[in-house]
Amino acid sequence: MMRTALILAAHGSGDGSAANQLVRSLAQQLDSDELFHEVKAAFNLGAPKFADALNDIRSDRVVIVPVMTSDGYFRDVILPRELARSRRFADVELHLTAPVGTHAGVADILARRAEDALGMFELDRHDTAVIIVGHGTERHGRSRAATISWRDVLEDKSIFARVEAAFLDESPRVEDLTDLAEKNLVVIPFLIGGGHHATRDIPVRMGLEPSADGALPLAGSVDGRFVVCTDALGGDSALVGVIRDLATNLPQPVVGKKKRRTDQPQRLLKRRVLRLGSRRSALALWQARYVAEQLLELGCNVEVVEIDTSGDRDLNRPIHELGSSAPFSDDIEQALLENEIDLAVHSLKDLAVKSPDGLTVAAVLKRGDARETLVSRENAKLIELPVGAVIGTSSPRRAAQIRRFRPDLRVAPIRGPVEDRVRQVRRGDFDAAVLAAAGLERLGLSHEAAEMFSLDEFVPAPAQAALAVQTRAGDDEILSQFKSLDHLSTRRAVTAELEFLRPFESRIDVVAAAYGTSQAVIRLHSRLLTSTGELLWDMILEGEDPNKLAAVALKKAMTSAHSFLEVGS
Repeated sequence: MMRTALILAAHGSGDGSAANQLVRSLAQQLDSDELFHEVKAAFNLGAPKFADALNDIRSDRVVIVPVMTSDGYFRDVILPRELARSRRFADVELHLTAPVGTHAGVADILARRAEDALGMFELDRHDTAVIIVGHGTERHGRSRAATISWRDVLEDKSIFARVEAAFLDESPRVEDLTDLAEKNLVVIPFLIGGGHHATRDIPVRMGLEPSADGALPLAGSVDGRFVVCTDALGGDSALVGVIRDLATNLPQPVVGKKKRRTDQPQRLLKRRVLRLGSRRSALALWQARYVAEQLLELGCNVEVVEIDTSGDRDLNRPIHELGSSAPFSDDIEQALLENEIDLAVHSLKDLAVKSPDGLTVAAVLKRGDARETLVSRENAKLIELPVGAVIGTSSPRRAAQIRRFRPDLRVAPIRGPVEDRVRQVRRGDFDAAVLAAAGLERLGLSHEAAEMFSLDEFVPAPAQAALAVQTRAGDDEILSQFKSLDHLSTRRAVTAELEFLRPFESRIDVVAAAYGTSQAVIRLHSRLLTSTGELLWDMILEGEDPNKLAAVALKKAMTSAHSFLEVGS
């Protein structure tokens, strides 16, 4: 008789997280059913990884149930790619079900949870709106489909005055729906894990004060209406039944034993593996995996190669003293030139304005949030910091703009990856630190920001929040893969910004900041300051050609700052 195993595959949030513990608990419950010879939990973030779990399976048939809410990015991209890394991938009969969040029974669970909240807090259903909050992501078109689908189903039931869908990472965002006309709001996190997003992020966005122990449901009066935030979908006891139903009503196998099919997961085994170089930091690896996943969707298989750079090895000296114009990319570029890797992903602002001979920026991806944030010990805003407070930054541009606004503060160098800089503030090494919004968002740390500065208050570094894919200039096979990834509007805008930076790239007495947008024309906001915070130039100009626009801005800026620049040179 064929042995059958069940793998519960989840994105996860790390081994000690509530999300991973929940999935392991579900696996234990299903293992006690004895419907399967083996039941395992597996994770993208946490152990065991998907491929490792499949390697350890002794059964001939494996059913994989994605414990996810959307039929999108992780189910369609991450999971097939990682499973294909297993040595057992081609040897078992493998079935991949729909995600639990798309099962028909989920509608009843969501309706019951909303009705339970009505009863618990004695709310009038005719004056109550229900908001279903999904994660969402712009990386995949179906990431929001399930959330919207259940919104429509509950709306058709006419149980509540209104039902809306909202998202953490897409519009409409959950905080955009705080002004609905209904007197009461019931918010249901359409998430598996009951971690930070459910217990803090969503309640805070709705105006609620999280409890110290993260307990849900959370309720209170916000701006004259009563708001209830329930716990996440994954904590509902009925989810076991949903998984059981998915696992026992099998879809067709994606790979048949002794008979290879021609679907996407199997094709992965036959592709050339592109070696993608990246720094080792959590943010750099997020960026590398993001690009790898875009390439996977284009038919490429990618292996991420982690490389130490001079900027990562020396955390004691300020960045401008490291002796390299690009300390966070130099060793990666050398690996490209020596054919040790095939391509590299960088934060574009980390690259020298001019690429080394033999290398080229093959694609500039769509830009993220270019704004700056303040992370502070007491969640104080910049204006609220006491005189003499210490702000950490290793960026001369950020330091100059801090001094411009608050000359009474003390700026000190802070080094290390983004998450470590946050830790340094939280443990009291600094009163605050200025960090890029995009870095916090990509690491799931946006909640750490006490303040988000406007693009006019703190003009960012040229090319901030833009990702660059760098390759060898003559490698036409690889260059051809990136045509669809190159975001023309972003490339035009950052070209103008970087051209404005070029004359000031190596100066320490003056700092350049620039931010551009590109629609019908390019709109470039450029700023020059002395290292002490004196404003030399600040202007918004428009033009059609990025290089010509930057040249005009430079001419005007140098004329305006002529006296200082002459002395400084």
